[in-house]
Amino acid sequence: LADGIGEARDRSDRRAYMDALVRLGPTAYEVALGMLEDPRWYVVRNAVTVIGELGGETAVPALTGTLTNGDSRVRRESIQALAKVGGQEAESLILGMLSDDDPKVRGVACRTLGLLGAARATKPLVGLLKDSDVEVQVESLQALGLIGDPDTVPSIEKKALGRFFFRPPREIRITAFRALASIGTPRAVRALEKGRKDREEGVRIVVRAIKPGPRGR
Repeated sequence: LADGIGEARDRSDRRAYMDALVRLGPTAYEVALGMLEDPRWYVVRNAVTVIGELGGETAVPALTGTLTNGDSRVRRESIQALAKVGGQEAESLILGMLSDDDPKVRGVACRTLGLLGAARATKPLVGLLKDSDVEVQVESLQALGLIGDPDTVPSIEKKALGRFFFRPPREIRITAFRALASIGTPRAVRALEKGRKDREEGVRIVVRAIKPGPRGR
């Protein structure tokens, strides 16, 4: 099965091999640990996926080392695997990946922390609203919207409304408005009202279709 995973070129075939391996339980875990030593990045990535799905108390220590793998694709998969394992230790490791050198890795870490509802990620996520990569800013805004901390509204509002002489790219602004709607506090709703009158037509159209979340009703 391990050889089949490594040789499979089709994603569905690889998924079938991994599902079969996972069903072997403890035996699969030993096989996956051996795969982590393989020099091929995709073999290591597949092992990470298997370990994440198997879970258990030994999964986090096994995945800790793959977070520093030289291939960013392995690091991204490691973050997702840790999210499946869950727990405070796994969450802490994902938090540390917000400072990864690769923007795609930072983006996956943002997304994962948002899906986990990691309240302690709020401050570093706000910090990433100044990231040099637009996609990282977008992922951070989406995560903040999911976490829903009212204290983040002023920072998100700045991204949505911009300043007199500078406004962020449309993608960032629209994502910020969506995050404000998710949080739904009175201040967030007031910012949405401003967005519905925005001078940029594309922004106005989208914001007018956004409905505030439960906290704003």
